[in-house]
Amino acid sequence: KNIHVESLVLLRGKGISIGSLGERTAEQQVVTDVVFRNVTLFGSMHGARIKTWKGSKGLVQNISFDSFSVHDVTFGILIDQDYCPRSQRPEGCPAGPSQAIHIKDVHFRDFTGTYVQEDRRVVCVACSGLHFDNVSLVRTLPPSVRSSPPPVRSLPSRAEALRRTRRGV
Repeated sequence: KNIHVESLVLLRGKGISIGSLGERTAEQQVVTDVVFRNVTLFGSMHGARIKTWKGSKGLVQNISFDSFSVHDVTFGILIDQDYCPRSQRPEGCPAGPSQAIHIKDVHFRDFTGTYVQEDRRVVCVACSGLHFDNVSLVRTLPPSVRSSPPPVRSLPSRAEALRRTRRGV
C-alpha cells in the first residue's frame, strides 16, 4: 500500500510488474495505491504488467503507470488474470469461470515507444475501471532480425587458394 516509484531506467528483464499474486490460492492478497512514473525500459519482456493466478482472491486497486518510454519490449501493457502455467502448476488450475483477484481503477498514461509482439493484451475475469490514455506504441521487428549479419564470404576453391598462396595474397 502507498508505493511510489519514479525515474527508473531498466535494461532487459521482466519490466514493471505487480504480481504474481495468488499463486497457491493464498488468503486474500491486496495491492493498492501504487504509482510508477517516468520509467524507461529497453528490451524487457513487458512494459507494465499485472499478473494474478487463476482462481485467487484479493484486490489490486488504484494503480498508475505514468510516462513510460518502452523500446523493443515484447508486450507494452499486459494484464493477465488467467495465469496458470503447467511448468509451475502441473495439476492445472480450476477449469471454467472462477473467482479472481479484483483489478480496479488502473491507469496507463503516456506510453510511447516500440513493442515486438503486442502493444496491449488484457485477459480479465474481474476488472473494472481500466484506463488507457495517450498510449502510442509502434510495432517493430525484434533486434535480432533488424540487424543484418555480416555478409558471408564464400571460401575460395582449392585451385584459387593455391594461386593466392603462390602470389602471396
